[in-house]
Amino acid sequence: MDSNYNPPSAEPPFDPDKYTPPSAEPPASEPQIIDVSAKETPPTSGFDSVPENLAGQPAGPQGPSASPVPPAAGSTPPAKSGMSSTTRTVLIIVIVVLAIFCCCCLLFVIFGAWFYNNGDRIINSISTSLPALLARLA
Repeated sequence: MDSNYNPPSAEPPFDPDKYTPPSAEPPASEPQIIDVSAKETPPTSGFDSVPENLAGQPAGPQGPSASPVPPAAGSTPPAKSGMSSTTRTVLIIVIVVLAIFCCCCLLFVIFGAWFYNNGDRIINSISTSLPALLARLA
């Protein structure tokens, strides 16, 4: 291979005389950074702003035909369960583990009863087939 070979390039070679550093101003297509820690926000119309005279008043009727409904006498808010989410999660895990443990114990008792009733026959069949099995493996 020739030592003077230069591979073709899509870019022209770098010329330091034609280089211009990027400007300090951001390009127009770059998004503007907004300081969210500012104390004052511009007033907006719509649901975000509340007129000054309504800020301290309770909510009124929602429409022209809506009439305020008085609360029922003796009404109470819905009761809470009193358990936190973590306590409920731990309780569910404990219940699932106990259920699996009970299923394993039940399976062990069933297997034990079956083995107790047919144990002699199972041991005899294993002892008669064991020499033939060992002969095949050797």
